[in-house]
Amino acid sequence: MAVLVAVAQDLGGAETLEQILGVVTGRGVAVLGAQGAVLALNEPHGATVRSLVTSYFEEQIVAQVAVLPCSHPLPMVHAASTATPWYLEDRDAAERACPGAAAIYAQAQTQASAAVPMFDRGELVGALAVAFHEPHVWRPAERQLLEALAALAAQ
Repeated sequence: MAVLVAVAQDLGGAETLEQILGVVTGRGVAVLGAQGAVLALNEPHGATVRSLVTSYFEEQIVAQVAVLPCSHPLPMVHAASTATPWYLEDRDAAERACPGAAAIYAQAQTQASAAVPMFDRGELVGALAVAFHEPHVWRPAERQLLEALAALAAQ
């Protein structure tokens, strides 16, 4: 609970999307042990998702996911486009859930991931996604924390 309070307080001073990502990843996502995070934001016209990525990911990956069509097979894009949360324990689970995601997962050295939708006043505005180097079993408390972080980031 203390993590959520700290994130909420710090978000009060965040003025840019990059600052929001920094607060959510620095205070919140780090508690989960994730190596990287992404804010996948729906563009106003609704056909693409724009990604803000933590410095964990190499520049090549950042460039690849900067703007993606809503039909792209990454869980973060699917979560941002359809409001479907994803909790994927390993790369095989990601490939089964979203065929075509394995190549980017391999390039990003990601095994496990999660992507949860973000809502602002009931409107789907994007998703918060996290990545792990190793397989990860998602406990209910971790899911709740990630969903709470996404709700705070969306405000």
